[in-house]
Amino acid sequence: MREKEKAVTLIIENDEQVVEVLTTLLSTAPCFNYQVTSLNTLQQALPFLSRYAANLDLIILDLKLKDGSGVECVRSVRRIAPKDAVPIVVLTATDDDQTAVNSLKAMADEYLVKGRHTNQEILERIRNAVVRFRAAKELTLAGAGKGVEVLDYLQRQCESNPHLPPHQMDSMPISHPHSDTVLIEKKSRPGG
Repeated sequence: MREKEKAVTLIIENDEQVVEVLTTLLSTAPCFNYQVTSLNTLQQALPFLSRYAANLDLIILDLKLKDGSGVECVRSVRRIAPKDAVPIVVLTATDDDQTAVNSLKAMADEYLVKGRHTNQEILERIRNAVVRFRAAKELTLAGAGKGVEVLDYLQRQCESNPHLPPHQMDSMPISHPHSDTVLIEKKSRPGG
C-alpha cells in the first residue's frame, strides 16, 4: 500500500476540544497524512503565517477567536497568506448565510458550519480544497493557459471520485473538457 501524501495543516481555533476532535478526524483521512499545528489566537497565528505560510497545504480557521471574529479573521489571514499561497477552510459555529458569502468573498475556499456537516463531508471538503490548491499551484508552475477549465475538470473529478487518492489524480492526463487536446500530461512520480 502506498504511503499517504503529507498535508501540512494549521488549525486556528480557540476551543481545545474542537482542535482535538478535528485532529483526530484528520488522522482518519484516507488520502492525506495531515500534519497539524494548532494556534488559538490571531496574535499567535499571524506571525506564524508570516514565517511559514509557504510551507502550508491548508489553514482551517474559526471565525470566533478571543482576539478576532467574523470575516475580519479571514481578511487578516489573507493579508499574510494570499489565495495562491494556501487554501483556507472556515470551520465555525457561525451559521449565517451572509457571513458565509462574505467569507468566500474575502477568499476563503470553503465555509463549513460546526454541527451541520457529517465528519465524512468535512473530510471530503477539506480534501477537495487541498487537491484544488495543489492542482492550481501545479498549473501555475506549468503555465497552463486553460487553468480555470482544468480546475473545473479537477473539481468534477473530486466530486465523482471522492475516494480517489491524490497520487492517482496526479497520474491522470488533464485534457481540455471540450476537446481531445491534452493540456498537461502528468509524469509518474518516483516510486509511483
